[in-house]
Amino acid sequence: MYEPNIRVLTEEEQAEARRQKGLPGVKLSKHNKYYCEKKLADTCQHIFYDNRESGRCGIDEGKFFIEIYSLNLERMNLLASRSSDSSFHKFLQDCYDAVCKIHEKRLEAAVVAVKTEEDFLKLREDALRTLEKNLSEMRADQQLAQSQKLKRPGKPFDKGDLKTWCSLSFEDAQDSKDRLVEKKVALLKKINE
Repeated sequence: MYEPNIRVLTEEEQAEARRQKGLPGVKLSKHNKYYCEKKLADTCQHIFYDNRESGRCGIDEGKFFIEIYSLNLERMNLLASRSSDSSFHKFLQDCYDAVCKIHEKRLEAAVVAVKTEEDFLKLREDALRTLEKNLSEMRADQQLAQSQKLKRPGKPFDKGDLKTWCSLSFEDAQDSKDRLVEKKVALLKKINE
C-alpha cells in the first residue's frame, strides 16, 4: 500500500506559508522595472504568461525590461533561477521586501481594526448592561409608585356625598352611612335624655 510522505509543518513554517499565500494579493504601489537583455526577458516571459497580475516582460524604447507588480518567495526564486546577475537578484529582493512591507502594514492595520472593533463591542456591551440596569430600576420605581397609588388613601369624603367614598362600593358606603346615621341618632337621643 502506498503511504504518502507527509511532513507536519512547525508553527513558524505554517505562519510563513500563510504569509506567502497572502503576498500575491499585494500590489506594489509603483511598478518596478528592471532593464535587461533580451535573453533574460524571453526566459522570464513564460513565468508571467500564466500570472499576468504579478508582472510582465516587454520592450520600452528599444530596451527590454521585466516589470514586477507583485511577488512572493516562490515566484522570486523562479525568476532568480533564470539569471546569475547580482543586480537582478538585488532588484528581485527589493521588490520582495517592498511587497512584504506592504503586507505587514496591512496585517497591522487589520489587527488595529480588530482591536478597535473589540473595544467598540465591549463599550457597547457595557452601555447595554447599564441601559438594562437603568430600565430595570425604572420599572421597579414605576411598580413601587403604582403600589403606592393603590395604598394611598383617597380624597377626603363628605358624609353626605357617597361618590367621595372611593374605597368602598356603593352598597358598602350606603350601609356605612346608615350605621353612622344610626349611631349619631343614638348619641343625640342620649344627650337629649
